[in-house]
Amino acid sequence: MKSMHSLLRQNAEIAFQKTQMQSNSHERLTNEIDENVRNRDEKTARLKAQRLAQVQITAPAKSRKTKPKS
Repeated sequence: MKSMHSLLRQNAEIAFQKTQMQSNSHERLTNEIDENVRNRDEKTARLKAQRLAQVQITAPAKSRKTKPKS
């Protein structure tokens, strides 16, 4: 009887460890995806700020166009 109990306990522990490993793996992947999204968003914001700054620098030169005569 004791060996059956030990076998059941070992099987339960193995199943639990397998579930824990899957959960940890899923958590690592989720963290990696979140980090990639955060990095992408930061880069997008930085590039947008640079683009807007460039537009402000070049916009006054473009706005000095003469009005077409009708």
